[in-house]
Amino acid sequence: MALPQYQPESDEPRNFRPLISVMSILLLIGALFVLIRARSTNQLAASPPVTEVAGDIVEQPNFSAAELPAVTLATDIVHEGWETLGDSDDIYDVALSQDAVWVATGSGVVRWTTDGEFEKVGSEHGLASGRARTIAIAADGTVWVGTLGGGISALTAGEWTTWGIADGLPSADIYDIEITADGNIWAATGNGVVEITNGSVNAIAVGMDLNNQLISDILLRRDGTLWAISQLGVFRRDVGSSFVPIAGESIFTNSLPSAIGLDVDEQLWVGTLTGELFTLLGDTWAPDAFSAIDTEKINAIMPDANGILWVATDDGVYSQTETDWEKITSGTLPSEATRAIASADGSGLWFGTRQGLVSRVGPQFRTYVTEDGLESNFIQDLIISADDEVWVGTLDGGIATLDADDTWQSITAEDNLTTNDIWSMTFGPDDELWLGTQGNGVMVLADDDVTTYTAADGLANNTINVVMSGPSQTPWIGTAQNGLYSFDDEFITQDYDGRGNVFDLDFDDTNTLRTAVFDGDLLRTVNTGTVWRPIVAENALPSEKALSVFATENNNLWLGTAGGGVLYFDGLDWTIFTDADGLANNVIWDITADADENIWLATGNGISVYNGVSWQSYTTADGLAGNEVRALKFDSEGTLWAATSGGVSRISTDAINP
Repeated sequence: MALPQYQPESDEPRNFRPLISVMSILLLIGALFVLIRARSTNQLAASPPVTEVAGDIVEQPNFSAAELPAVTLATDIVHEGWETLGDSDDIYDVALSQDAVWVATGSGVVRWTTDGEFEKVGSEHGLASGRARTIAIAADGTVWVGTLGGGISALTAGEWTTWGIADGLPSADIYDIEITADGNIWAATGNGVVEITNGSVNAIAVGMDLNNQLISDILLRRDGTLWAISQLGVFRRDVGSSFVPIAGESIFTNSLPSAIGLDVDEQLWVGTLTGELFTLLGDTWAPDAFSAIDTEKINAIMPDANGILWVATDDGVYSQTETDWEKITSGTLPSEATRAIASADGSGLWFGTRQGLVSRVGPQFRTYVTEDGLESNFIQDLIISADDEVWVGTLDGGIATLDADDTWQSITAEDNLTTNDIWSMTFGPDDELWLGTQGNGVMVLADDDVTTYTAADGLANNTINVVMSGPSQTPWIGTAQNGLYSFDDEFITQDYDGRGNVFDLDFDDTNTLRTAVFDGDLLRTVNTGTVWRPIVAENALPSEKALSVFATENNNLWLGTAGGGVLYFDGLDWTIFTDADGLANNVIWDITADADENIWLATGNGISVYNGVSWQSYTTADGLAGNEVRALKFDSEGTLWAATSGGVSRISTDAINP
């Protein structure tokens, strides 16, 4: 179903950009959905690398791998959940690379790889100290580790280099490391802030005796601004300048700052030792509602890939909602004392606790985008064959099907399609693919051959809003302004009085055909071969623009509108549901039902599901590929597939049925 000129009658913004980046897929597939299994016999390459420690060359032995609990991260769809790795490790910091998760612990560094193995690195392997406190990974892959008592160590190409007091550090205790875009290193030490450039250590003049203070956290903004916190308050350093205290530091007199973070809008947030949270608005510190929560020391503040702000405390993990804060249940984490948060685009979240590393799996959605073989992330329609073969139609990318290797194989104009803009899809009586386009008529794909039907072949025009299989798999075609056709060796007109801009079709159990009509009678119905009739009056409902129609098993009707929400007809009365009742959006592109007769809506701003009592909605904040959802289909296993503006989402509904 589609309408290129249509603009939704909604205040919701339209976001057609892919929302999942390359990093999202690499980490989602590589680091989150893999088999993580402890292996006590893990070995590195036969020829051990050489480690440089404070100028001395030493042989680096193989990393040891202590026994850890085996944890399976399902490679199939997973519902929202959490998995724990290494449940005895006291973790202070977490960093993500493209092929591994790194953590700084009280007994060294641990690295989990994408093939399910892990490695432990301690002082016996060249690390400056086994008491690792912070870890960061540069763009060139260098791993930087700050330790307590040993200074800073960097791992490059299998070799460690260490900086200590003899190399210019004002303190051997390192509490945080930040890396600039050009590879310079900033470090928060027990005695001020330092910069490492080309291997040289430079202490930074900060004023107010900050050089003599323990710096517990630093933060680097994209424009090069550096923030630092100590018991004296919060300080800012613009590029090329000295650190200066920022407005309102007196608020920390009774509650010292303990963590600093930026949200997706680069607004500054500061947490305190007593669990208070402040944000800097202009020159004024504003206490957040989080401060009313009875919690303990705030250790980390970070947004995830969807812009949701997370706060790690000694009393658990909290996420920000539109109106409040939600705490992760205590049974989810191995320890409520959470010290670190790591996130990369679309990768989910990783938390370092006093009793292990925790990954947030999921949430409920497995997403497919161009990196998985699609030619376009804007998915206009989606169909599933009787044997669960999934096909999608895209804008600008032709069609694609998912193969046994979980990769999409695309067919485009280079393969003789008339156009790459596909608006609707269905299967014909011989399992051929029927493709509706906007301006290029209908294409039929059978055995790699493409046949095109246009106005020259009997269609009233070449703008096709919907193609759908009816009884005996007969193809039905809904056009713009010129009514409806069925096809049996030729096009058979099913026209009726009035405007006939048909946007969706459905047949009930009696083979009665229902059509959603745009810019005319909202809904018309016909017993095939008899007279068409309108089923509702235009002025009886909130919108005369219908986009979708769905007949239930008891032959009642759901009708989705273009801005008026969704309507339910029980044979006698109409009930109207809108965003005021809990819908994600009032533009309804598609409607379907699951085996339990829950109703699922594809809307202009996410997916909404109705259990007969209440609505629940899911958006990109929950892992959906894109918020503009055009089609929903269930396969034989009950898995829901969604065509979105940001890719294809494959959804386990077991965990999210209302």
